[in-house]
Amino acid sequence: FRDYYDTHGGLDILGQPISEAIAVNGREIQWFERARLERWPEHDGTPYAIQLGRLGVEYTAGRQFAPQQFFVSRSDLRFFAETGHAVGGAFLSFWEQGGALDVFGLPISEEFDEVLPDGRTYRVQYFERARLELHPEAAGTPYAVQVGLLGTALYRNDSRPDTIQPAPSQVPLP
Repeated sequence: FRDYYDTHGGLDILGQPISEAIAVNGREIQWFERARLERWPEHDGTPYAIQLGRLGVEYTAGRQFAPQQFFVSRSDLRFFAETGHAVGGAFLSFWEQGGALDVFGLPISEEFDEVLPDGRTYRVQYFERARLELHPEAAGTPYAVQVGLLGTALYRNDSRPDTIQPAPSQVPLP
C-alpha cells in the first residue's frame, strides 16, 4: 500500500493511516482518514492491483441526489452523462489536479451545503470514492478544497448527515 499511497496524494488526499493492513472478506485492506485502500490480487501486475474503496457511494447509501439536466460541458464546468452530475469551479480544479477519475471517481451529487459532524456547514460534493469540501477559512491557500474524512467516519461507523440536496440550477445552453 505504501507505493500507492505515495503516488496517489499521500497525506493531502488519503490522510493518515488509521488501521494496519487487515483481511476483510478475503481481501487485504487498510483504512486511512480519507480513504480505504484495497488489494485486488486478481489484478496483480496491472495498475488496478491496488484500488481505492468506493467510500462516497458507501457513505451516501440510501440517499438520493437530484441529477443535473444535461448540458454541453465547457472548460470550467463538466457534465458526466454516466451519473447525470456535473463538476465545476474549485471542485473541478481540485478533482483534475488530485487524480480525477482514478482517485475520486465520478461525481454522484452536485455541489450543495451540508452540515457535517463537526456542526459546521460546508459546501460539499460527493464522488464515488470521496467527498470534496470547500473550506472558506482556508481561502487563498492550497487547502481551500479538502477531501472529507469519510475513511474515519466509515471505520468508526459514525452517524451520517442526511441533508437533502436541493435541485441543481440549470446550466444555460450555449
